[in-house]
Parts: sequence; C-alpha cells; structure tokens
Amino acid sequence: MKLLINCALILAATTCVCRAQTGSGNQNTSISPEQFIHQAALSGIKEVETSKIAKQKASSSKVKDFASMMTQDHGKANTELMALAKSKNIQLPKQTNAANANKKDGDGSQKHTDRDISGAARNANGNSDQKNATGSDMKQNTTVDSLKMITETDVSTAIQQLNSLTGTNFDNAYIQMMVMDHQNAIMLFEQGSKSTDPDIKTFANKHLPTLRSHLQQISGISVENQGTKDTKY
Repeated sequence: MKLLINCALILAATTCVCRAQTGSGNQNTSISPEQFIHQAALSGIKEVETSKIAKQKASSSKVKDFASMMTQDHGKANTELMALAKSKNIQLPKQTNAANANKKDGDGSQKHTDRDISGAARNANGNSDQKNATGSDMKQNTTVDSLKMITETDVSTAIQQLNSLTGTNFDNAYIQMMVMDHQNAIMLFEQGSKSTDPDIKTFANKHLPTLRSHLQQISGISVENQGTKDTKY
C-alpha cells in the first residue's frame, strides 16, 4: 500500500512539473501591430538601401543578382506595408531619415567600421528620441523572444559600413548582413503571423515564404563564397 501511495505521489508531482513547464513554454511575448509595422519598415528600408549599394559595388555577379532581387521584392513589400500602415494610422520611419540618420557625423563611416556589420544588436545612443506609433519611446535593443529590434541609426550605420568597403571585403560583409538580417526578419514575420490583428497576420504570412526563400539563396551564396576563399588559400 505504501508503495502504491508513494508511486501515486511521485506521478502527481511529475505531472504538475510537466504542466508548469508546458505552460511557461507557451507564454511567448507577442509583438504589437505598431512594433511589427515599425520593425518591418526599418528592415525593408535596410534591405533596399544596402542592396542598391550592392548592385553598384559587388564584385560577384551572384551577389549583384541577389541584390537586384532584394530591391525588387522588398520594394514591393515596402509599398504594401505603407498602405497597411496608412490604413491603421501608423506613421512609418521615413526612408530618407533611416538612410541618412548619421550623415551629420562627418566621419561617420570611419567611426563605425569596427562595429557588428548587422547593426541589429548595437546600442543606438543617437536615436533616443525616436517614437513609435503610439507615441511612447522606442526602446533600444529590446527583444521579443530572440528577435532583435533595430533602429534608424542601425540602418544608416549599415549603409556607412558598406560604403566604406570594396571588392571581396564588400561582398563578404553584404552576404553576412543579408544572412543575419533575413534570419531576424523571419523571426519578426513569424511573430507577425501570430498577431491577433488579422491584417498584420495576413501580411506576415504572405511574405514569410519569400523571406525564407531569400535566406536559402543567400545562405547558398555564402557557402559558395566561403568555398572560393578556402580554395584560394
């Protein structure tokens, strides 16, 4: 009898622990429509602006072709996002502001060359007054699960970094940036696909396959590029 009681107690305790772990595992922090739209806009601006540079400066034809696809695909998505934001009365970051946020720093490209090329996890001290659509301060380097929240300064810094590079160094940096940015964009759009806002959910689900395809393609280019470097040495 004691053995049966002990087994029952152990089973009950184990069940409670499993339920608690399952419950906590399902508690994902959701992203608001304003956050999603703002982050999707900055991500789209970054992809288009950096890819415009890649179309001009890349030494690899495959990188140039990928950059052309980026400007086309993300350009269309950005246009759709503008309409979505307008329908919800959400103000988007201006493309010119994001692309030129650090132009007032005369030697900005020199200052940022040693920083993480993705710019996603960087502390953006110069953009503390940036507001989101609700009027509250957009916190720097905040995360939703493992999602990195980028700022206008991150976009302009990435542009400056690419502008300071040439040749294979440029190709390597752009490829790395595209891999990391698309990984983060997929996480963002996966969050959007779970939104309680039906319009956000529809938009995210529509563009997720394209983002995944982009990541697959640039990952393939990255592998080929690495193989070329290994062959040279």
